[in-house]
Amino acid sequence: MQLLADGIHVEGKCWIFTGTSLSVSGYPLMYTHNSANVEWLAHRVAWDLLMHGHKPRRELDHLTACRGKGCVNPAHMEPVTATINQRRRVARKLWREDGETYRVKECGPRINREAARNPRVIWFATKYDLPLPVVDG
Repeated sequence: MQLLADGIHVEGKCWIFTGTSLSVSGYPLMYTHNSANVEWLAHRVAWDLLMHGHKPRRELDHLTACRGKGCVNPAHMEPVTATINQRRRVARKLWREDGETYRVKECGPRINREAARNPRVIWFATKYDLPLPVVDG
């Protein structure tokens, strides 16, 4: 976890991972020092370490509170199907372009409340002085 924390800087409430290389789609990669010695998408590493993985055939959607592909804050991601991820991506693009407020709901939630309340995520954020959203109830 220290390796992950060392690569993070804060922008607003986002935990931006500043890796040395990017995937073809522009996501920061994180080199893991395990038996395979491979690069992984940094947001997937963060999710797997802090949220103990997700169901098969799910993609991590960066939610509307997020500042982009470099964010590894689990509260800014949600595992969804590829169809939902694509639908939300299109809705967010349309919302950014013409600002029609009715499309915001189609973009998905602003934060992942389950992740924001997860004790492991809270521990990590506290240990490395990283912001987490305040979740009521």
